[in-house]
Amino acid sequence: MKRKRGPTKCKDIWALSRGEKFHIRVNTQGQPVGKNVKKLTTFLGTLARNGAYAPLRYEDWRKMPNYYKTEMWDLVQEKFDIDPFVEPWISSSLSSKWRNFKSSVKRDWFQCKERDERVSDDDWAWLLRYWSTDKALKKEVVGKENRGRVLSAHTLGSKSYACKRDEMAESRPDKSEPTRAEVYVAAHVRPNGTPLNDKVAKVIERINEKKTQIEPSHHDSPGPHDILSQALGEDKYHHSRTFGLGSGWGVKNSRVSILKKALEAKRNAEENAEKMKGELQEVRAGQGKIMTLLHKLHPNVSIDELLDSTTQVRLFFLI
Repeated sequence: MKRKRGPTKCKDIWALSRGEKFHIRVNTQGQPVGKNVKKLTTFLGTLARNGAYAPLRYEDWRKMPNYYKTEMWDLVQEKFDIDPFVEPWISSSLSSKWRNFKSSVKRDWFQCKERDERVSDDDWAWLLRYWSTDKALKKEVVGKENRGRVLSAHTLGSKSYACKRDEMAESRPDKSEPTRAEVYVAAHVRPNGTPLNDKVAKVIERINEKKTQIEPSHHDSPGPHDILSQALGEDKYHHSRTFGLGSGWGVKNSRVSILKKALEAKRNAEENAEKMKGELQEVRAGQGKIMTLLHKLHPNVSIDELLDSTTQVRLFFLI
């Protein structure tokens, strides 16, 4: 039998001292990016596969009691310096990992009637009963049909679209965001630049054809009518291709969209505060130079007198 790697346990994260955290950078979509994302996603996986935090005895993620989800979010905040606006993304990621773990347990253990050691007796008994129901069997058929409609998997491995997009932007001199078409191509070609399969090759061909039909000055802004949408068809279920988990447009007043706007406003405020801080430092530096000059011109005047506004005005006319 082929030897498999054991479950990831994230011992370094669990061993963090109180108050010690890994910093997580966040993009304007409310998605984690940067060097510590791998640690975060791996940690989320350990939570989603731990029956004490995320029991498998629920039909789907929405039916799991909220206190489990709250406890997992609290643990994430305890181990990571992360913006609260990322909570919807964290929940979606946990949901996906929990669902995938449940599927892998069924694939690997259901037929042999044994169980993964990470699955409790109560959860296993519930799963065996549920998987034998007509409802579960019908969902399995629908799931297989949906997977059959997927055009192709990407070549990013465990790297998210958000991280790939961030890397592409960081590699550019002007730090500009890549278009959706550019990200799609980068995520669906092999290291030597060849398309992943014939279907992908046809999509890339359509993308290149659409590029020749637009003006050079036209910016292919992300949206329902950009080049990728024209090549692949419109996005479904408010999901934006190549943006990754938690992305989408067309959903008005949703919690996620409101949080994204709040995050952008927060970032703008931080940038303005940093700019004002720099300007204040320049003003103080200028004042220091003026005081030095005044002291040289009037060495017999004390510093206190120089700092007095009335004295400063009088000295101005004496210069």
